[in-house]
Parts: sequence; structure tokens; C-alpha cells
Amino acid sequence: MTFDPGPADRWRSAELDAWLVVWPDRNDDLRPCYGRGSVLRPASHSRAHRADRAHHLYCGGSPKVEKVDAGGPAQSVSEKEFFDQLAQVNPSFPDALRSFFDQCKANGCGPELRRQFSLYVDSPAGGRVNLGSVRKDGVVEVWGVSRQDGELGEPIGRRYMQKLVDFLTDARIKDDSESARNWHIRQHDRATISLDDMLRHREAWLAAIKEVVDRFRQIEHSQDITVR
Repeated sequence: MTFDPGPADRWRSAELDAWLVVWPDRNDDLRPCYGRGSVLRPASHSRAHRADRAHHLYCGGSPKVEKVDAGGPAQSVSEKEFFDQLAQVNPSFPDALRSFFDQCKANGCGPELRRQFSLYVDSPAGGRVNLGSVRKDGVVEVWGVSRQDGELGEPIGRRYMQKLVDFLTDARIKDDSESARNWHIRQHDRATISLDDMLRHREAWLAAIKEVVDRFRQIEHSQDITVR
């Protein structure tokens, strides 16, 4: 069924947890909306998945609601499946990425696999920050790293993205959204980054990750001292 978007408040109701809003970016990739023109903004992505698991799909210029089965959490892939498909892109990627992940873990960053590997770091502001998502098709997404910068009182995520842009070719930070959670890195004017480029600069990437982790731990330490 189609629906009239109307004011956002109209949809802030019991139905809120029953739907997940997705909207295409300029490359027509469906992606969860967090303020980029969405009508509904579920308080929790996971809660939206746990409900009726309905998706708003973009159809002919207007959103359309399509019901799907109740299901469970979002599907994940096995590590073997992920690396097997990644090897089809470049046979050297699996070993190089496993080695990179080992160094990430040593630096306090925990790669976690669902449909892709996400590089999570515990944040002193609560929850986790994803420093990048590695996909099995050989690309990386760096999206929303700055979402807690305002709460933390310094541009930690923004600095991280700038360090990556500095070593990448034809890359920039897209930060024209009012919400920092929508800021991301674009390379060759696409919302994805070549994994090959990232691995060629793995030491610089690891150093940028370590800087974020170290700064987060420093903030946590100062918070502990303040509480005492």
C-alpha cells in the first residue's frame, strides 16, 4: 500500500516500531534513513527489524510499504562465505584483511561480522561507533563516524575521516547534512571506498583507528576521575 507522507509527527505512534524506512542514495542503493529526508525515524534500527519487518521501498518517486515475513534479526553471513566471496574480487584480500583485523583487535577495535565486517569501538558517550564497514564485494563504507562529536565536545570522528581522506585518492568528506550521523567519505564521487586503497595504506588506517581508541579511553579515564 502507498501512503501520504504527511507531517513526521503523524507517524510517531505505535506503528513506529513496525516499520523501517529506507531511501535510495544518488546511486540508488537502499540504505536506512537517519534524517536524510525520511518520514519515519525509528528510535532503534534493531527494534524496527524485530517488529513486522516491513520495509518502505522507493517506487516511482513515492515510498511504498511492503510487508515481509516476521523473521528474526537481520541475516548474517558466515566468515567463510564472506572471505570466499571477497577472494573472487581479489585473491590477496582475505589474508590481508585477516591480518588487518588482528591488528585492529590489538588496538582495541573489534571487527564484527553480520552481512559485512564493521569496525566497532566502545564510545565514552555510550554505545559503539563504527569506524568503517568492509563489504564482501571489496569496498569500504565510512559513514556516521561523527555522530557523537557534539556530545563528546570535540570532532573526533571528523578528524578520523579527514585522516583517511588525506591518504586516499579523489576522496572527500560529504558533510553538508545538518546531522553529523549522515556525514561520510566519498571516493570518486561514490559513497564507497576501494578496499585495495585502504589496505595499501593500512598502517595509516590503523594509526587513525588507534588515535580514536586512545582518545576515547582518555575521555573515559577523565570521566572516572570526575566521578570519584
